[in-house]
Amino acid sequence: MKAHALVTHSIRRTQEERWSESNRRMLDAAIRLIANQGIAKTTLALVGEEAGYSRGLASHRFGTKSELLVAVVKDIQDRFATTYLLPGVENYQGVEAVLKAIDIYFDTFSKDVITTRAFYVLLTSSLTETEESAMLSVKANERFREFFEGLIGNIDLERDGVSDVDPSAQARLIVGMLRGVTLEWLIDPDPVDLQQVGKNARQVLQTALSW
Repeated sequence: MKAHALVTHSIRRTQEERWSESNRRMLDAAIRLIANQGIAKTTLALVGEEAGYSRGLASHRFGTKSELLVAVVKDIQDRFATTYLLPGVENYQGVEAVLKAIDIYFDTFSKDVITTRAFYVLLTSSLTETEESAMLSVKANERFREFFEGLIGNIDLERDGVSDVDPSAQARLIVGMLRGVTLEWLIDPDPVDLQQVGKNARQVLQTALSW
């Protein structure tokens, strides 16, 4: 490779690294702001400032506040999926894959309270905010349901002895249960024994997915 090509490659890589770093810092800043003060008080200018950049960088990067919120929801779900969920279930099949996913959820969502709180602020904003906020919640829940629906749909009926289960309905039930427990914990964490609730959730689902 010629010298000028090496320099160009190095500059491009540095630019990409800087873009990635600034994007990560702004998403993290948005998560902190949303968790601590809600959506209404979180502005693009504050996100840029909180991340340590100019007040205009977030506007330049994300365009609108709605696009920023979409990016935040996608980022949180992507990181949870790629860091915990998908690697955690890859060696499991059938009912055990579903149960392992439940274990992973209860083991991880309480470890990063700020991110979890921001995510649920965004989800519940659909009740009082704009139609765009409602779509954020719809898409986020749909994505989570599709994950569980895929696991349930892949269950080997003969091997696992599973009764007649509607994957879509069962996935909706699972996501509703997980969302409800998380909200209860965020509102009043002290009375919620997550280990016991997770154990009971596992037992309920094992019964529902087996003879």
